Amino acid sequence: MIRPAGPGPAYLFPGRPPSRPRHPHSLRDVLTEHGLPIRPARNTAMITAAGELPPMVMSDLFGIDPGTAQKWAHCAQAGWADYLAHVHP
Repeated sequence: MIRPAGPGPAYLFPGRPPSRPRHPHSLRDVLTEHGLPIRPARNTAMITAAGELPPMVMSDLFGIDPGTAQKWAHCAQAGWADYLAHVHP
């Protein structure tokens, strides 16, 4: 990665101009072209974080609603018995 000239921030994924971050949609398109789907990766990261962090910390850290963070925490704690009960009532 080439750092932009001047005192500006150096982004991991620079945009155009390099002093700006890359737009999320263009980054998504590039990753998808290389066989890296975004949604499964995001869901894996969220479920991992939900298993390790309290819901209020997740809410503050990721900027999500506390209720949504609570739902992620519930999913992270659910075991196979909960899954099977849901799939085969």
